[in-house]
Amino acid sequence: MTALEAWLDRIEALHPSDIELGLERVHQVARRMSLPLCPGKLGTVVVGGTNGKGSTVASLELLAMADGLKVFAYTSPHVQNFRERARLDGRWLPDARWVEAFEAVERGRQQTELTFFEFTTLAAIWIAAQERPDIGVFEIGLGGRLDAVNILEPSLSVLTSVALDHEAWLGDTVEAIAREKAAIGRSRRPLLLGDPAVAKVVREQMSKVEAIVNVLGEDFPEQKPPRGLEAIHPVSWSLALETRRVLWQAREGVPEKLEPSALVRLLPGRFQAVDLMISGRKGKVILDVAHNPQAFERLFDLLVRRGKRYHVVCGMMRDKAPPEALGRFANCVRGWHVASLPGPRGAEASLLAGRLDVPASRYDSVSEALDSAWNALEPDEELVVCGSFVTVELALQWIDKRKDYDSTSE
Repeated sequence: MTALEAWLDRIEALHPSDIELGLERVHQVARRMSLPLCPGKLGTVVVGGTNGKGSTVASLELLAMADGLKVFAYTSPHVQNFRERARLDGRWLPDARWVEAFEAVERGRQQTELTFFEFTTLAAIWIAAQERPDIGVFEIGLGGRLDAVNILEPSLSVLTSVALDHEAWLGDTVEAIAREKAAIGRSRRPLLLGDPAVAKVVREQMSKVEAIVNVLGEDFPEQKPPRGLEAIHPVSWSLALETRRVLWQAREGVPEKLEPSALVRLLPGRFQAVDLMISGRKGKVILDVAHNPQAFERLFDLLVRRGKRYHVVCGMMRDKAPPEALGRFANCVRGWHVASLPGPRGAEASLLAGRLDVPASRYDSVSEALDSAWNALEPDEELVVCGSFVTVELALQWIDKRKDYDSTSE
């Protein structure tokens, strides 16, 4: 076991629950650590929303690097490797840097209980403070108002979209969730909103702190990502471009030094395509962490536009809503394969199959579902994996046992 793995095991054992929303504990430890709450020299961005956070962060990284700026990004959760959660100029940090950060948090923690996410968020802020990037980008983990990342004092906040998700913590209406998520806005500072449908409630909420709300399609235009970045949704790309314009006041347009090839590294599991060969047979696997109805809608819109036929492997958490009205995809999805996920939150295949409105084969594991779906593929068909970060992680483990594959992001 490496030193980083030992620390991760230790941090996971510190708190009895994975989620305990609230900022008091994190603020206490941050003060003891003397953490700067806006660590970017030119500015710090906090990105929240139901869907599109990861692609917005990745877009900001690409733009900042193309403009010659030093950029630090913190995201969650990871797909395969914990080190995915923090990047400096698009690259993972070494184990030793994380260990150093965890030691700093532990010194500041004293007797304060912290969840895994709180501990690692404080560590990420500490690393950003040491690295002194030009731009710091931090993704909200869950919600907004009470998420640990919200201890930061961002120069600019981004709210990508609002939809029903995590209702047990955030509320059971879109309006209630919008209020929770909008709380990442700050007094007299910009909040960029990518979801015009909740503009009214967000503006009402932000008027209490006099935040400057700018809405996509009203105050700045939607723009399609350039070639090579089609996996990024236009909303995310537009929000990143506007952040770039406002925060570091770069000239308009796409920078010449933009490197789309870096997207695979920045966005694992977001419409990630893997060309795979098993026993001399070639095929393509598309992996996407879509795990709520809005994200599924975006995923299947992309799939339909590609004009292919698919087999879909899906595994979900029991507290997540499955994709809706799947029957309309009958022309492009030839087979549904649902798999049980491990752990107390994982949904059994029988439960998930019962929630879908299409016939689906059931499997005890993602590996079994993948084996069956792969064997069912016709030469012109592709395999899609979706439903959860866990499902994608298990699928990547399945792929890693096969030789001769190449990963790209379409």
